[in-house]
Amino acid sequence: MSFKDNLAILTALFVLLYCIFTLGQLVLFLSSHTSLKQNRYRPFVYFGHFESLWLQVLADVCLVGFFVLQHSVQNHQAVKQFLNSRGLGVFERLFYNFGSCLALQALMQLWHATPGWVVWQVSTSDHPVVWWIFAAVHCVAWLFIYGGCYVMDITELLGARQVIYSLQGVPDPMSLKSEGLRRMYSHMRHPSFSAVTILLFFHPVMQLDRLLLAHALLLYFLLGTRVDDVDYCYQLRMLQRKERDLG
Repeated sequence: MSFKDNLAILTALFVLLYCIFTLGQLVLFLSSHTSLKQNRYRPFVYFGHFESLWLQVLADVCLVGFFVLQHSVQNHQAVKQFLNSRGLGVFERLFYNFGSCLALQALMQLWHATPGWVVWQVSTSDHPVVWWIFAAVHCVAWLFIYGGCYVMDITELLGARQVIYSLQGVPDPMSLKSEGLRRMYSHMRHPSFSAVTILLFFHPVMQLDRLLLAHALLLYFLLGTRVDDVDYCYQLRMLQRKERDLG
């Protein structure tokens, strides 16, 4: 294999591992039974400290806005055409996920909790049964999310399979999928919208910052998801076919 091919494989492997690492941190960030977990690493520990509550909220709004902006810009058709024109079209999904992880890391590392503004708070340390309820619900939600990613072909979702197929001279993996599935993916790329909503809102400690994050991401998901009746009918047909095959 040439140096260029080896570099492509190393890049895909690095981004794949970085995505897995970031998603693991996201679990701790959203599912810790306290306020949104802050676990800053250098140089993040030296930046983003504000005494004013309003500046903290403004900083959190900017972090959410940066995450949404990254998702929107990198998913724009002009960016995809630019990468294709430079011969980097096969890396488009890989770069998109790498950018998403960088935006998520910035959000998690620089996030400001607002312990002074509590919407509701349930002490799970004093009530073991309540702790297990919240833990079980979050475990099931994460299982649905990451299980859905696995079913959707996680290596293709993260962009690594496109690189490997290109090096092997195999057509893009998306071109091998059915037209109905490609259409649905163009309208909704991430699985388990309901599970993400549960993770954001079903939590023992709801402070202003988490409420802001939950509503902002929920609004973005609602505006960014364009699933219609055709996609629903496709999913229904696939479910019925699977039931017949299993029966």
